[in-house]
Amino acid sequence: MRVLISVLGDFTSYKEVIYSINNYESKSYISSKVLYEYLKPDITITFIPFTLYHKLRKKPKGGRYRELADELLSASQKYVKEFYSEGKNVEFFVAPAVGTFFDHDKLVYSEKDRGLNLYPNYVYYKIVSELEKTEGSSVEFHVDLTHGINYMPALLANVITIIANSIGKQVKLSFYNSDPLAGKFEEKNPPTLNINEVSRYVIKPKDGMNFITTQFMSIDENYFRKVIQDSNTITEIRKLAKAFQAGLFLLLNYYKKNIDEVKRQLEEKLKGIDDMEVVIEGCKVKYNYSLHHSAYILHAMLSILSKASLGKDELEAVELTKLAKSYANELSKELLSNEIDNISGRIKKIESEVPNYMKLAEILKRIDEEGGKKEEEKSSDTPNKRNLIAHGGLERNVTFVRYTGGKLYFKYKNPEKVLDQL
Repeated sequence: MRVLISVLGDFTSYKEVIYSINNYESKSYISSKVLYEYLKPDITITFIPFTLYHKLRKKPKGGRYRELADELLSASQKYVKEFYSEGKNVEFFVAPAVGTFFDHDKLVYSEKDRGLNLYPNYVYYKIVSELEKTEGSSVEFHVDLTHGINYMPALLANVITIIANSIGKQVKLSFYNSDPLAGKFEEKNPPTLNINEVSRYVIKPKDGMNFITTQFMSIDENYFRKVIQDSNTITEIRKLAKAFQAGLFLLLNYYKKNIDEVKRQLEEKLKGIDDMEVVIEGCKVKYNYSLHHSAYILHAMLSILSKASLGKDELEAVELTKLAKSYANELSKELLSNEIDNISGRIKKIESEVPNYMKLAEILKRIDEEGGKKEEEKSSDTPNKRNLIAHGGLERNVTFVRYTGGKLYFKYKNPEKVLDQL
């Protein structure tokens, strides 16, 4: 699947020039139209700023953001039609931009909490929502940063990087920027501007997910508490992120319901941007909604944790191995794989099956005793943190095992106690 994403500034003043990429040339007001013709994407997403409202519709009136955004899109049609004439699968979205405009009585667009919180969250959620309508194990993102102004290209680049690394697919990510239009412009003799591919990346699913986890863990958790006010929930998510880093997939399995519920609540907050109120206070246009800019990174982390947890009462050895192969880094994958092979090999020494769950420590002790080996080890119901990580989560004091029909199954009886160790 090929996706073209771009961001526009004040397109009412754009000039029609000739854009060129890899010997393909075409006349257009925007470079992304030429990329659209050249790349033939399956989906095209373009963001325009709400700060154009006063230019196309005069001074904004108060009201629901979604309705005002629709009015702006309607007023933009004469420009939009020229951008992607007869284009298929082309979506335009109006992003809640901020800025001060001195050409209109110093009109100020701002957020309730000031700053740049809503713009990246809105862009993130709209792109993710569009991607959910598609299928396929791989995706190409082609991102045109040519026309956005000030913070817009930078925030779009940040957002798409988070998305590309978190969706769990093989990703090719390319960023484009055209030559600037400089000097005297002659309509009868428009200049030719090159569209430059300024960077290109290939992202493997597990590498991307581990990148996001590292980014998530490096951010002060107090930022995330501005998104989800329940401190215990954020603490739990941080511990689950640590579990993902360490390849503790048996532990993650027990928290899928919690993960998905927090993810659902966060999606409601992201959706709420469309339903927020726009308030007019003199020359100020204020978005009356609060959502910290870290929300989209939290959502990306939750999406990864959800994918890596199956939400079952027990996991078969082959399921654990498959999860490790799909999501774990090489070290964690090898640790878990070796531990499963070791446990499986030792249990098979027992002639009878283990139809009911037994603590792994007791099974291993029984095997050792039958082999004439006696080791005194204190029994405990609390995992040793070092052993928990070193054995891929299959720490003998808290892991319960059954072996029947040639299949090996694992479970925890007290996953909360295991999570407390992280």
